Amino acid sequence: MSLEFNIIDYKSPHAVVINSCGVILRNASQELLLFQDQLDLILTKLLDTGRNWPEAILRNEYGPEYFIQAYWNDEDDYDGEPVNAIKKFPKGSRYAVYIMDDFSHWNDKNPYLFPAIAYSKTEIQAWLLWSIKKLTAELDKDFKDIQELVEAHINIEESKTLMIKKLNGEQPWEFGPTRIHEPNFPLWHEMVKNPEMNAWIKKWLN
Repeated sequence: MSLEFNIIDYKSPHAVVINSCGVILRNASQELLLFQDQLDLILTKLLDTGRNWPEAILRNEYGPEYFIQAYWNDEDDYDGEPVNAIKKFPKGSRYAVYIMDDFSHWNDKNPYLFPAIAYSKTEIQAWLLWSIKKLTAELDKDFKDIQELVEAHINIEESKTLMIKKLNGEQPWEFGPTRIHEPNFPLWHEMVKNPEMNAWIKKWLN
């Protein structure tokens, strides 16, 4: 994998969560004030697991929808037939990040090698922090209002330290692929050790 690691590389182990963050970033670059309202709503709904539906729905105007959910109560079926759904898990125990479009997470034709990944709450907080830091670097702006929104929900230094430890291989990722039948589960845990990919992700945390 080259250093020009692309967020639309569907074979990446973190592609779904990176592309989810990409939707946040694109919305921010287009209309900042609207983005601040959206970000406040995302952080509040997603990270408050006391809610009935702690989730974030990230809509891309000309692309797929991405979901981040802190619960999964059902295992899907399609026309009465079971599908390769996300495993059930209690609310707040992990966060499932997945894609929903014509090639949803259970569809074998989905271009993503890993279309549904589970992360811990602290890992999701770290990814959200990463997306904001990437945004500020790419647009070369100091978003103080946005930072205040983030600080209300995320400990910035702790999340940054955690992400760096994960990328350095000092701590393993807690979960990984979360579909019931995941043929590539061991592969995911091997691919997340890729030093070039991790260097690309880590550079936005500096």
